[in-house]
Amino acid sequence: MRITALLTENQTVAEVASRYGVHRSWVYRLKARYEEVGEAAFEPISRRPNNSPNATPPATI
Repeated sequence: MRITALLTENQTVAEVASRYGVHRSWVYRLKARYEEVGEAAFEPISRRPNNSPNATPPATI
């Protein structure tokens, strides 16, 4: 909903951030993600790392 206010209602990033109580940098990131992947930008993104260099090798377990 936040990004649609920015794109369809012609509001500024500062207005959207103020309206929804979030930081402007978050609105910019969401906008960039929306422009890159479209509607999929609204789905949560995993913050899990791709690898763990200190993980115990599977053979040890």
